[in-house]
Amino acid sequence: MTRAFPDKDGCDVPSIPAINEDDYAFDSCNVPTVPSDYPFHHSPMFNNPVPPPGFPGVVDDGGSGEYVRVTGNTVYGPNQWVYDAEYVIKMTTGYGGWEAMDGMADIEVYNMTEDPNTGAGVEGHGVNIDGADFPQNFSTQPIPNGVVRKLHRVPCFQHVASGGDIIWENWIEYENAVDGLCDPEPGG
Repeated sequence: MTRAFPDKDGCDVPSIPAINEDDYAFDSCNVPTVPSDYPFHHSPMFNNPVPPPGFPGVVDDGGSGEYVRVTGNTVYGPNQWVYDAEYVIKMTTGYGGWEAMDGMADIEVYNMTEDPNTGAGVEGHGVNIDGADFPQNFSTQPIPNGVVRKLHRVPCFQHVASGGDIIWENWIEYENAVDGLCDPEPGG
């Protein structure tokens, strides 16, 4: 049996397609909630099923919709860092409005743009750090604290061949800046 979602007095009910009523419970505003045993993929962020596109509050963006904010970094390799990050949710419209999620442990994330970096030649962000035009006192910079990015969970199959489990890594994408000190003007 399917059910449409009419507006109820005092409730802000989003417009969504009709769904199978047997798959959902409904709150006091007639908005469906997802039961914990529903067979969607599970989101580690909420330890809860992730509803399908079209469900209230869900955007069909082709991914999990989990976001993190960078809070620190540690050098990993040449022009590569491991980042500390906290889960965030969007609480207000427009710029800003990202708030840390209470009760969520911080995680480590890697930057996909830094993956090919070697500390020489053209790096992942497309800059030739050995080029004749590259300023001598400049260098590739880590992601600044406070940057919010979409989280990608990437499976690593390193131990599967020997009978181990898949290890899930956390990755984000950010084009690193290049910054440094300019050479003073001659005679200045």
